[in-house]
Amino acid sequence: MVSGAARTNNKVEGWNRRFSSLIGADHPSLWKFIDKLREEQSYNEFRLHQAAAGIPPPPKRIKYRDLDARLANTVSKFGIPLADYLNEVACNIVFNV
Repeated sequence: MVSGAARTNNKVEGWNRRFSSLIGADHPSLWKFIDKLREEQSYNEFRLHQAAAGIPPPPKRIKYRDLDARLANTVSKFGIPLADYLNEVACNIVFNV
């Protein structure tokens, strides 16, 4: 978080969900898997070419951008007493029930 790295592995989880929906089956045949893997490779090459051409990736959702800013602010205050620090971290957690 301090170095600007991702907070979680959501990008990997997102890719896994995308690829699973692309395949459309829990146990695809080897040939279907290879075909969909090629499609995914083409898509990733397309995205890389877009990035090389200077086309920016889609922006983060506002709620996640704001959460990142709040957490970065909290992490920068790490020297405060532990109870206060944990209270600030807890104030940034929102449960969607």
